[in-house]
This record gives sequence, C-alpha cells and structure tokens, in this order.
Amino acid sequence: MALRNRIGRIEEFADVAIRKELLDGSPESATALRLELRLDAATPLRLDRLLAGELGVSRSRLQGWEEQKRLVIEPGNTKALRKPARNSTAVRIDLTGEADRDAILSAASG
Repeated sequence: MALRNRIGRIEEFADVAIRKELLDGSPESATALRLELRLDAATPLRLDRLLAGELGVSRSRLQGWEEQKRLVIEPGNTKALRKPARNSTAVRIDLTGEADRDAILSAASG
C-alpha cells in the first residue's frame, strides 16, 4: 500500500533558499510590510505556506488579512495565496494595530 494512501497527505517541501533584504526604512517605524518575490526557478510551494513559514504567522491569519483587505497580492487573482509562489509577485500587508507587528517585521527583515 502506498504511503500516501496510509496517511492521507504528504507534505512536499520545495528546495527554496530565502534571502531577506531590507530595502527602505527601518522596521521600528513601519506599519506595513511589502515583499517582492524573486525566484530563480519555479516552485510548487504555495504562497501561503511560504509566507507563513517566513513571517511566523498562521496560514489562517494570512487568509483573514486577505479577507479584510489588509493583505494585497499583485498581480492579484482569485485564491493567489493557495497557488504556488511565482516570480515577481508583490505582497503588501498592513500591520497597523497588530500586537506582534515587531516580531513579524523582524522575521521579514531577516
């Protein structure tokens, strides 16, 4: 019997190297986060999994921000968070009022 049939789901992680670079301003005064993805090759890794892992937040929290229009993905299309991460994708997250804003910004800046 195949492993997938026994456990129901197998997590597949792409071999992705993450380099973080602060482009403008300082994290101490930021209320929003803007990320630009620069991928060397295509990856099957979903955007929500990539962002959740790198920012230290849950995928459901990302989805909540998207529903509240506090997370915007460009180019925008339906269910962009659930699709594989793509080169040149821009993500903007409004962190105004978030209690853990500093931790998220710290995780984003490396």
